[in-house]
Amino acid sequence: MSDDIAASGSARRMEDGSGSNRPTGGQAEMTLGSARDVFQGGLFVLAVLAALYAAREIVLPIVLAAMLKLLLQPGVANAAAAPCAAGT
Repeated sequence: MSDDIAASGSARRMEDGSGSNRPTGGQAEMTLGSARDVFQGGLFVLAVLAALYAAREIVLPIVLAAMLKLLLQPGVANAAAAPCAAGT
């Protein structure tokens, strides 16, 4: 059965006259997408942006808290390690 597939691939290469060993059939070359693919990609991007816009009340405080933690962490670590006079 695999001989039949290989033979049909060879026949296709001979028919188009290229004679190259480029894959045929299921292994197509990378090409630019059709207009439909581009349109679907654009819709996907818009859907992601809409979801982020709808979730901004939840996401924004979490992002700000993470940024403040990263910014203040070195100062807190230095303050904790510094000697201080307790009780004076």
